[in-house]
Amino acid sequence: MLRQKALGSALAVAVIAIALPGLAIAQDEQEQASQTQRGDDELICTTEPVTGSRIPRRVCRTQAEIDQDREDAREFIGRSRERTAQNDRRTN
Repeated sequence: MLRQKALGSALAVAVIAIALPGLAIAQDEQEQASQTQRGDDELICTTEPVTGSRIPRRVCRTQAEIDQDREDAREFIGRSRERTAQNDRRTN
């Protein structure tokens, strides 16, 4: 009996763990759709997860700031990939 309850609880947790990311993606898509209707000077507020915390943080930025952050992240990833490729060539 106790084993069945534990198995049922584990199953419930697994279902929730699978469903939550899908809900977060849907919320992000809704936020992105509403962002396309706003101007560059208007603040766009989103909730972002915080590593090590269950409480998300509310962050407000302009569209220009969001675009700049995305571009900076792309450049950072590109530089990291280039360095990794260079290190791989040196070790071979």
